[in-house]
Amino acid sequence: MAGAVVNVVGGAIAVGVSAAAIKVGKGNPEKTLANGATFNDLIAQAAAGATDHGAFVRAVTQLANNWRRNGLISGVESGKITSCAARSTFPIS
Repeated sequence: MAGAVVNVVGGAIAVGVSAAAIKVGKGNPEKTLANGATFNDLIAQAAAGATDHGAFVRAVTQLANNWRRNGLISGVESGKITSCAARSTFPIS
């Protein structure tokens, strides 16, 4: 699996997709955090900073867990995001 888009309440998150390849439709806007960063921005940063697939999955899992703890996504959504990261290819193309 090269990548996937996970639909979450109020938006969509692309996991394992290069930032240039992320296209979010009108009915499925990207989630944006208070600081202006999107969830996809942070996942792309995780990919850029990862040295291997395991490091990417750990970084995305940490992001998803933080978003869940802060009430930004549900536990089910967190699991879907982590699962997509685990099934993604690395490096992200």
